[in-house]
Amino acid sequence: MLSTLTIYKKKSEDIIHYIAIKNNYVIGSIELNKTITGHLWVRHSVSDVPGQGIGSAMYQIALSDAYPMGIMPSREVTSGYAINLWRNLWNDSSIIKHPIKSPSIYIDEFDEAIEEISSINSLSEAYITSLGQDCSYLNAVQQDKLIPHPFNHIYSYKSDKKINIIPANQAQEYLFKQAEKLFYKRYEKQNF
Repeated sequence: MLSTLTIYKKKSEDIIHYIAIKNNYVIGSIELNKTITGHLWVRHSVSDVPGQGIGSAMYQIALSDAYPMGIMPSREVTSGYAINLWRNLWNDSSIIKHPIKSPSIYIDEFDEAIEEISSINSLSEAYITSLGQDCSYLNAVQQDKLIPHPFNHIYSYKSDKKINIIPANQAQEYLFKQAEKLFYKRYEKQNF
């Protein structure tokens, strides 16, 4: 799949934007923001061809290019579309997952998903709930008593395949604007 696409990367101070082009048309986009820890979080991503694996490919490109730094789910909101992508990444044994232990990027709201947290820990829901009452879940994670929700992980991937990513210049700016329009078109129909 990736071999049939042209990938451009535009980088600014704290944003990295990748687009996938086929036949001079944007078919996928992923935009990342840098955290104060240097890792990246997905600001938004979009594919114009549902069910073709473009969304997964965009995440693979971003993960490979960011390595050894990692990528984490949105620190704002994760759409219904992205939840499935992150579940697949969580279940992919080739992806390295590191629990977030920094309070500046740990999201407490994910701790409300006790069922999901208990499904990845060999602990009872009652014990996990008691950890939250005795201290914060972040403290339990920092003390290695608890594996946090998958969205409170940093994901990284060292690819053995070389992905040709072309640094964007002014000539490709119209393609990045096309990607922005694609995102807003999908955002209007968003499933949060």
